[in-house]
Amino acid sequence: MRVLLFDIDGTLIWGHGVGHRALVQAMRDVFGTAGRHEEYDWRGKTDPLIVTDLLRQAGIPDDRVAARLPECFDRYVHHLEDSLADGHRIDVLPGVEKLLSALAERPEVLIGLLTGNVQRGAIAKLRPTGLLPFFRFGAYGSDDPERRRLPSIARERIRMLTGREIQFAEMTVIGDTPLDVDCARACGARAVAVVTGQHSMAELAACEPDDLFPSFADVEAAVCALVRPGPRRCGLGSETPWITEDAIMDKDTRRQLIEKYKDGHRVVTEALKGLKERDFDLRLPGKWSIREILHHLADSEMVASVRLRRLVAEDRPGIRATDVGGYVRRLFYDRPAQSSLDLFRAVRASTAEILDRMTDADWAREGVRSGTGRFTAEKWLEVFSQHADTHADEIQRTRAAAK
Repeated sequence: MRVLLFDIDGTLIWGHGVGHRALVQAMRDVFGTAGRHEEYDWRGKTDPLIVTDLLRQAGIPDDRVAARLPECFDRYVHHLEDSLADGHRIDVLPGVEKLLSALAERPEVLIGLLTGNVQRGAIAKLRPTGLLPFFRFGAYGSDDPERRRLPSIARERIRMLTGREIQFAEMTVIGDTPLDVDCARACGARAVAVVTGQHSMAELAACEPDDLFPSFADVEAAVCALVRPGPRRCGLGSETPWITEDAIMDKDTRRQLIEKYKDGHRVVTEALKGLKERDFDLRLPGKWSIREILHHLADSEMVASVRLRRLVAEDRPGIRATDVGGYVRRLFYDRPAQSSLDLFRAVRASTAEILDRMTDADWAREGVRSGTGRFTAEKWLEVFSQHADTHADEIQRTRAAAK
């Protein structure tokens, strides 16, 4: 059996902010404030976590928030259903209805929801779209505010529904945010990301999902990727710019990506040009500061360099996902950034020397990532050739917003 667990907002539908507005109004109704919700990064978080975070920042104790959460979500669903009854539009994203129809015809596939929405909110959003009957079960933000714990809840509901004990490796988590990918990695499920929400292709690629789609408009390619139990065995349609794990990169493409990788330090230093020390702590709402980005670049470069060396030197090494959030929280990312910028340059230069000398046989070498599938040297290059550019863009956006 293949269990497919879909996120809702940004993956299946686009609600044009209706849930956001309803939840803000509900917090104001019950607690008198919605905190600094305009600055908060809502993407990929569960509804209870959003409410708790915003109200904690507003100075309301967690125990008081917890005691009134049921009332808050009653108000939220009320506002949500009123808006939908008044004709607020919810759009089904490209290819989604046809994809779900095709998947529903396969007896080996079980389709469910894994979403940060509270259950009643999820139902309210999906009911007008006609998609609700496709989903036989779900795990919701109302079950647990920690998204990483939702796959265990989904597995128990599958057992109650089918009588079968499902392994996490039989699950695929499908979503539009890095937190969806993280959720899959945390339990050993496959991760499929789609760029129909508020994250860019580069941002999602940096999380290293097993499959990455610009949308589900190419239904045949999406079905092929979702139903397979292991690494990719079929190509994607021409719409999809993601290189498949089984594809062999031509030498020109490989050389272009190597040169892009080598240029990473220059791109980052260019984004920093003219920045004063006090400005290193600038940040966009809900994002890392510029200082944290630079420490992340150094740490991720060290991890990436070891990962490449293991792929080339060892036979099918196990490749573990990295808890980048843990690095930010525990590795003193408030320290001066210059040493990390120097380290990023040195490690990348050393790794580039290896890339220049790798043979076709070296590029074909592979490891196994978190028990969920193949991870090749070429896939490594796809991801890390654009990693510096992604964060340089984020630095520039942060600086522009501060002007």
